Order: sequence, then C-alpha cells, then structure tokens
Amino acid sequence: MTFRTRTFLVLLTLIIIVEGTTFVAVLNATRSNFIEQGARELSLGRVIFDNAIDSRASELAVSVGVLASDFGFKGVVAAGDEATIRSALINHGSRINADLTFLVGRDGRVRASSRELPVLAFGSPFPFEALLATGRSRPEPARAVVSISDSAMQLVVAPVRAPDLVGWVAVGFAIDDVLAHRIQGLTNLQVSFVEVRRNDTRVLASTLAEGDRSGLASATTLADVVTEPRVIELGGQPMLGLRHHLSTGPDYNLDVVLGLPMEEVLAGYAPLRMKLIGIMILALALSAFGARLLARTVSQPLKGLAEAARRISRGNYRETVAVGSDDEIGTLAQAFNSMQQGIRNREEQIVFQAQHDALTGLPNRTLVNDRLHQSIRRSQRSGRPFSVLMLDLNGFKDINDTLGHATGDQVLVQVASRLERIGRDCDTVARLGGDEFLILLEDTDRSGARATAERLIDSIGATVAVQSMQIRAHISVGIACFPIHGQSAEEILRRADIAMYTAKDAEQYIAEYQVGQDEDHLRRLALVNDLRDALDRDELKLYYQPKMDLRTGTITAVEALVRWPHPVHGMIPPDEFVPLAEQSGYIRALTHAVLVKALSQVQRWRNDGLAMNISINLSALDLLDEKLPDIVEGLLSRYSLTGKVLTLEITESAVMKDTAYARGVMERLREQGIKLSIDDFGTGHASLAQLKRLPVDELKIDKSFVMDLPGSADDAAIVRSTIELGHNMGLSVTAEGVETDQSRNMLTEFHCDVIQGYLLSKPLPEDEFVTWMRGRHAGAVTPDQLALTHDDLEDTGARSLQSA
Repeated sequence: MTFRTRTFLVLLTLIIIVEGTTFVAVLNATRSNFIEQGARELSLGRVIFDNAIDSRASELAVSVGVLASDFGFKGVVAAGDEATIRSALINHGSRINADLTFLVGRDGRVRASSRELPVLAFGSPFPFEALLATGRSRPEPARAVVSISDSAMQLVVAPVRAPDLVGWVAVGFAIDDVLAHRIQGLTNLQVSFVEVRRNDTRVLASTLAEGDRSGLASATTLADVVTEPRVIELGGQPMLGLRHHLSTGPDYNLDVVLGLPMEEVLAGYAPLRMKLIGIMILALALSAFGARLLARTVSQPLKGLAEAARRISRGNYRETVAVGSDDEIGTLAQAFNSMQQGIRNREEQIVFQAQHDALTGLPNRTLVNDRLHQSIRRSQRSGRPFSVLMLDLNGFKDINDTLGHATGDQVLVQVASRLERIGRDCDTVARLGGDEFLILLEDTDRSGARATAERLIDSIGATVAVQSMQIRAHISVGIACFPIHGQSAEEILRRADIAMYTAKDAEQYIAEYQVGQDEDHLRRLALVNDLRDALDRDELKLYYQPKMDLRTGTITAVEALVRWPHPVHGMIPPDEFVPLAEQSGYIRALTHAVLVKALSQVQRWRNDGLAMNISINLSALDLLDEKLPDIVEGLLSRYSLTGKVLTLEITESAVMKDTAYARGVMERLREQGIKLSIDDFGTGHASLAQLKRLPVDELKIDKSFVMDLPGSADDAAIVRSTIELGHNMGLSVTAEGVETDQSRNMLTEFHCDVIQGYLLSKPLPEDEFVTWMRGRHAGAVTPDQLALTHDDLEDTGARSLQSA
C-alpha cells in the first residue's frame, strides 16, 4: 500500500471520525433542542394556563362581586330565610352560569346552597376557611381552585355587606372537559386535571381519550412530573408531561398535567435527520478533495445551526439564521427560520386572544385595567385629566330574544366599529362584556368627555342595518373623570358604571357621576334593610282618603294609602321606598301587609256600623304574581268580607309590562267580585284595543288633568272625553285631585261618577277619619277639615304602592 493511499485512508478515517462525531453531536443537539423546545412550549403553556385561569377567575370575581352588591340579593340574605336565600342563589347562579352557589354566615357555617351536597349541608362548617381569611384581608373577592364532592371547581368568595358584613356568597364554576378543551385551544397542549388522594390518582377532566385517561391515572412516572417536564408513557406512547399544582387540601392535591406527545415534539426531527445524513454523505465525498473544504462547507455551517437551535430554545426569535447558500445547509437554515417565525406568530396570537374580545376584536376588561393604570400614572406625572365613558345598549336583551343572538352579535360588531371611528388613535375602545362598552379618553376633561358622548349618541342612535333590517340601537352613557371622580382605576370604573345606570334609570342618554351618589347607593341599601325591619315590626301605617258619589253626595269608599314613618329619616315617600321594595323582593310582603291592614280595618268599621268599601293600589310586580288571587281570597275569608268591598287600582304601565299574564291574574280577581280600576288614566301608554280586553270596572282620571280643570280648556276637554269614553265602555269614572267647588261642579256637569281629593279631605289616619265621618254625618265638618293647607300640599299623600 502506497503512502498516498495510507495518507488518503488516514485522512479519510480522520474525516470519517470527525464527521461521524460531528453528525452524532448535531443530531443529539438537534434532538435535545426539539425536546427543549417542547419543554419550553410546555412551560409557556403553563404560563398561558395560569393566565387563562387567573383571567377566568377575575371575570368570575367581577360577576360574584356584582352579585354580592346586588340590592335584591343583599335584602334576601339579610332577611335570613333559608328557602328564599336558596332560591335567590339558584336564580343568581344561573344568571352567571355558575355550577354551585352557596351562602356562608358570619359564623363560618353554611346557611344555604344551590345544590344538596353533604359537605355543604345547612349548618356545616365552611370547608375552605382560608378563603374567608383571604377575603377579610383584601377588598376584592377571594378565589381558589378547590375539590368539592369529587369535582374540581374554581371557587370565588365575596363578602355580602348591608352595610355591615352579613355573610359570604361563594360561587363555584366547574373545571370540566369543556374548560380543558378551551385551554387546549390556547396552548395546543393536552390538558388534564387530576386529583391525588392517599396515592390514589383520579382524572377529573381531560382532553385525552378515555383509555389514555386511565393510563394517566395509573402512570408510575406521574409522581416525578412536578415542575420540570418528564417523559411519561400513555398506552405505549411517550408524552412530554408537566405537572403543575393548583391547590392542596388536608388529604388531597389538585394538579393539572400538561402534555405534548413526543410524536409532535419530534415531528421535525426525522426530516432534519435525513437532511443531515445527506449532508454527511456529501461532506464525505468532498473530504477526498480536501479537509479545508470539508471544514469550511460542513463543520462551520453545522455549528451555526446548532447555535441557532440553542438560541431558539432560549426564546430568541428575532435573530434569523443566515442563509449563505442554496444547498442542504441553506435549506436547513430556511427550515429553522420558518420554524422560528411560526413559534413567534403563535405566541403573539395567544397573547392577543388573552387581551381582546373574540367577537369584536376590541380590548377586553383585562387590557382595559392595564391601560387605566397606565393612564393614571401618566396623568399623575403630567397633571392632565382623562375620562372614562361607560356605555350600555338599551333594549339589547329584546333584540336577542326577538331576533336571535346571531343578529345581536352583528349589532354589537357594528356598534364597536362606530365607537372605534369616533375614538382617537390615543383612546381605548373596549368591550367589557355583554352589551357593555367602554371608551378611555386620554387628555380629556369633563366638557370634552360630554362632547364625545354626544357624538356617540348621534352615531349609535342611527339605525343599524342587519340582514336587511333597520335596528335602532339606543345607548346610555355614564361619565367619570380622573382625578375629580376617583383616584384609582377601580373607583373610576365603578363611578362611571354608577353614572351609566343613573342615565338608564332617568331615561336619559348621558349622565355624569355626581359627588354623593355613592352615599345615595348606601342610603338605599340601608333603607332596604330598614324596610324589611319595618315590615317585620308592623311599622307601616295606612291613611284613608274618602271618595264621594256625585249623584248621592255620600261617602261610600276610601282609598288606603301606605306611609312609612321612619324613625331617623322621617316620612319616607312611597316613590322612594316602593321601588326599593320591588328591587329587593319585598314588594309582595309590602302588598300583603297593606291588604291585611286595609281589610281588617274594613271589618272593624262594619262591626261599628260604618259600611265602607276600600281601594288599594297594586304594584306592577303584583300583577305578575299568580298567587295574588289566592292570597286576596284567603284574606277576604279571614275577615268575613266579600269581594265587593274591595277595589284594586292598577296603573296603565303596570298592565303593559305583560298584558296577557296580567289579564289572567285580573280575571281571577274579578271572579271573586273584586272591582278593578285603571289608576292615573291618561298618563300611560295603553291603547284602546288593549283597554277594551281588560276586565276592569273603573277609570280614574289622573289628578294632573283635574287640579287645574276650571282654568284649562284643554284639561276640560280631556276630562269630558275621558268620562264619555269610560261610560261608553260601560265603566264608572272617578276623578282624583279635586280641590275646588268649581271643579266639582264641572265634573257633575260632565256626569262624572265619583270624586276624590282635598276638597273632601286630605288622607287621614284611622281615628281622624272616623271623627271626620261622624262630623260629616252630623253636619259638623269644620273648615279646617276641608281647607287646603301648605302642609297638605307638601304632603304627597303616599298615593299608592306605585307612586306618590
């Protein structure tokens, strides 16, 4: 063998050794990089998972916070009736799609639950005392992932204050396969929630197939998968897994296992390995022509690729691999660059989805909170104010109910588009949820915010074209400005929300937060509690205003008017406490109390020889109570009275809330001989077509048409026409607000049937009314009893359960 051959063989052998070693090293490094990338993807998935869970918990905390601050719910909790509380928990829980809702008393024991679970039985200790401790130390609702009755749940606990702490409302949202698949959509990982009790592992929810779930529960390597990814075997298939603790109980651990099949981890490894083999063969062929060419064309490029793989594994996606040729090395470099760009795009998409609304693409509540804090810091540095507009679509529920949610979604998209066109580049337009939007106006004071709100009204108030339909979308706008209306993001959001609901309640388009509205909120909350106590202690009083038959001049009936003499605030007008009773769920108790007082009074009068019928006003919500006719029938029987002694007065607006249902309740009352009267006629929106189908006996002309009757030709024409209309429909007509003899004479001329007003008497307590009647029968009614005083005119009369 010649030296040339030996040299060639030695050089070839050395090249083969070097090439082989390099090849194996590159393959190992590449495989390790793929695995490290998979591990990084798992770690990133864990971060996204935590963010998704936290974001979900924050959204749930907002819903629970709204529930805990709801007037009606606080009133029900303060009332203390377990059945009512449980009903309220079920109703409110279904509203926010909760799987479990329960109430914990101040003593830490369960008072009511929406589901009958042994661990949440009435009086049992609240099993998660640490959540209460957290709730006491922080203003926001406490939250945690827990295990309840072999189920994993996100539990949110918020204090219920009225105004002092009366308990804790806890709301649980199941962690199930739906949530697991939702998180899988964000992370592209297999997601499994497992519970470990005394070395017994059980899969609670997962994206895995059923067979793989049982394999995961029995995997012997699962115990080693804690904070660092490990390879586990499922059904003979390897998977890169990461186990992450969610919560720990006295005898269990609740974990999530994130998995990425090794087949996906190494999906790009096989093609890459084949390319490297081709490169090695090419390098061996070229090695015969020189080691320097081999080192230059193979070793250095491979070294660069290995460094690029390590750089990608560290999360550096900005620096691309230099493509110096169009051979296999160049192709491999291009593959690295494509893989790097794909990973970068996927991460950016995940971050965007976590901070934006899926329907409109606008920023969501999470991003709004972040930008609000940034705006506060900028404003504190620059001294320039900013404003927040809170918007809500009026009647959006009707659009969903009548036209469908798909149409509702299109309306929301178009509204969002119009809001973005009005907002400046520096402003933030966001959708907070449902039909609620927000605009963060940078460097904008109160006048600028109102001007923007007016432009919004003009823009949104125009019709929205959806599927060849023209839909009018009205909005209510609440305005809050930093720093005059709040010093924190939470205060600004809350007060903008208060202003928005003020606009809705006042049926206005725009309202700015006013100092003291928080106090009004607290006062209303206190009045709700006081009203409950007043009903329990029978503190409400009835006053009686007589009604005179114009044909005979006799007093045959009275109207019972409820009054609330508050020990601190004095006389609370009905137009303040009746809406509170309706909102808090006490209206039925209030109506029942008035019925009991009125009918028992009629019985006493009749026993004393005073035959007197009585009128009582009903709330709009009373007509939606199918039990009302049975309650009235029972009370009439208790006091040995017939239905003829009772007239129930109902406003037009009350009937219009649900005409068909109200008519059914009214017909059942009419069957008992009870007279039904349309109160405040002329001020509502009832059509004659609707009126003629209602089982009513009487029209009461509103006092606004009667009080200035002698001095207003228009009022006289309206009153005369109304009386003729009522008579033509077979109804009797009563005029209220009669204050002068001239008005009475005109009503007599118009053939009105009955009058009521201060000409006869102001509303009187029981004893004064009896004295007045006796004096009238004796012909000794004094001028003072008939005269109008300034105090009488100031006295709203507590006109009814509906209004003053």
